[in-house]
Amino acid sequence: GTNDWSGGSSMESFKANAQAYYDKLAELYPNATIIGITPIWRKDNHARNVGEFDDMCAELKTIIESVGGYAVNGVDLVPHDRKYYGEDICLHPNNEGFEYYANNLYEQIKQEMIKAEREARMRNRQRKNRSTGSISRLWFWLGVLTLVLILLYWVLFIAVDFGINQ
Repeated sequence: GTNDWSGGSSMESFKANAQAYYDKLAELYPNATIIGITPIWRKDNHARNVGEFDDMCAELKTIIESVGGYAVNGVDLVPHDRKYYGEDICLHPNNEGFEYYANNLYEQIKQEMIKAEREARMRNRQRKNRSTGSISRLWFWLGVLTLVLILLYWVLFIAVDFGINQ
């Protein structure tokens, strides 16, 4: 994240390291939900060797999503105001800043879980509708077959029998 951005050599190197990390994480924990947090806002976010801060965050988001993870936008977690950061270069939040961080992180993860649950319900409904459609078609053809058999029975037995008795 931010340490690799501020001290890294190039965007290609940053991307390769981040991709290797998230690939390994997904390999080690294949059934886990991966939630990655992009770096939080920092006052000194001018371009570095790795590139622009926003570009680095966007690349990291793409990498997290490439392994099926959810990327939390860290820039939105703490207000961009010095009063929420320590006395350093506005890099590390103070207690009040971490309160924002925790609450906003909780809300973003909760919203993502609600969204994922909604999408799962929609997929299940679509599957059910496809299978219900198959069942409906099955009942339709069974009804047609039943009518054909009744008609065949009528023609072969009743009509023939009726014709013979007259």
